[in-house]
Amino acid sequence: MGRRVAIVGFGSTDNSYEQRKKDDLRPWRTKIADAFYDILANVDKGIDPKDVQYVVTNYHGEASVEGGSPAEIIDALGLAPTGHSLITDQCTGSGTSLFDAYAILASGLHDVVLQIGWDTRYDLLNRADKRSLQSNVDFDYHFGFDHYHVTDIYDVLTYRKYGKRDSLEAQITYLIQSYWYANRNPKAAWYGVPCPIKKDEMMSLLDGGQEEEFWRRLRRAGYLSVDGASGVILVPAEDAKKYTDTPVYIEAVSQKNTPNYVAWPMHYPVKKYPWASIVNAAPGKFDFSDAPAVWLSTEEALKKAKIEPKDADFAEVYDMDIATLYVNLESLRIFPRYQAARFIIEGETAIDGRLPCGTHGGLGGFGKVSGADFSNCLVEAVIQLRGEAGKRQVPKHDVAIVKGNGGVGGGTAMSSTAVLRRE
Repeated sequence: MGRRVAIVGFGSTDNSYEQRKKDDLRPWRTKIADAFYDILANVDKGIDPKDVQYVVTNYHGEASVEGGSPAEIIDALGLAPTGHSLITDQCTGSGTSLFDAYAILASGLHDVVLQIGWDTRYDLLNRADKRSLQSNVDFDYHFGFDHYHVTDIYDVLTYRKYGKRDSLEAQITYLIQSYWYANRNPKAAWYGVPCPIKKDEMMSLLDGGQEEEFWRRLRRAGYLSVDGASGVILVPAEDAKKYTDTPVYIEAVSQKNTPNYVAWPMHYPVKKYPWASIVNAAPGKFDFSDAPAVWLSTEEALKKAKIEPKDADFAEVYDMDIATLYVNLESLRIFPRYQAARFIIEGETAIDGRLPCGTHGGLGGFGKVSGADFSNCLVEAVIQLRGEAGKRQVPKHDVAIVKGNGGVGGGTAMSSTAVLRRE
């Protein structure tokens, strides 16, 4: 395990409406620098930027940033000649960059490490390429699949396991909850935006056979894709109080991968793992939507942190669609398998529930920044653990679980899990 690691600085760009209007006027380097300045500002006792000994950053993957961008980022941050690793790993990328930053610090290689996840839409060569490469070019795209097709398949498989009505009710419940959280987070994309739907009206449309109007309203209320960046500064635990009186400790980080194409569970040649038993699947129900990478990263992180599922006070997870939200929650084994829909419908992910979740507004309400999805969740977990979340502060905040996913239509081929503790 090496040295214990603490987070002493944290921050993100502002996703609010007024800031988003300026996005097309600001290059991606500026957004990374903005996050860095916010991270520095949140080091309570101050830190000299020159004390940063190494930098790990990441972005989603299909942007037009050139091969020399690691040096460009260091220049933009004013940190030359500091070393820098740049990672691309789709929507779980900032979980992967945290894993690397954590390993560098825990190993003793460096004593002050900066981690930032970031992404930008305006530097993309071709938005269609971004859609296509979410899945696997060799095995899916050439057969006509792109990102959104794979997501639709994911949803159909989820409806079969959990029931379509329960899944849609859970989706509406969670969406309304995300608006509630976002309206208490000044940096959120939905801050100041009233929730445009009501649960009873939406369910009446669904039950009354008015699905076209149901989906029209649901899509209008859906998530925002934005630019941005976020991250943390890591130091050895024994040095943490030099920088802040309220450090947050990383007890464990895990990162796992499974194949990034839809059909792999049907004929994957490696038999090392009993996939169905890993995900606690019912007989005959295992498919790619069960996401073994998520279960494996969760299990390993909890084991390394030496905690039980019951110890988690809240979670910040990849929640961009109901299917990935289900698997992230169920992999924690807090409630029985195939009960995620009921868990959400009954209010257990709300601020007064068993496991408050997505408290910054969720990835949809805070703003979907693919390369910073995990790091946005990480920063929110730090804010909550420090007791600084204001009107969205969870009641109990000793232990947090942070989870990110990526691949297979934005779902779950790759997964990162971190366990955080305040003291």
